[in-house]
Amino acid sequence: MTNALTHVLSQIRGGLALADAGRKMREIVKAVKATGKKGSITLTIDIEPDKNDETVVTLQPKVKISKPSKPFP
Repeated sequence: MTNALTHVLSQIRGGLALADAGRKMREIVKAVKATGKKGSITLTIDIEPDKNDETVVTLQPKVKISKPSKPFP
C-alpha cells in the first residue's frame, strides 16, 4: 500500500472527498477571478483508531472554503 497523499485522497469515500475538494477549488478560483480578492481551501482529515481492530484507522475528511465576495455597490 502506498502512503502518497494523493492516493489516500482518491480512496477516501471512494474518491468522493477528492471530487468534493476539486469542485470547491473550482468555485474558489472562479470567485477569486471575479473579485480580484484571495480565497482559501482547507482540507482536514481526522484520523481515528478503530475500536475493534488496532491495525485499522478511520479517515473523516472535511473540506472548508473561504470564498471572496464582491462588495455591494
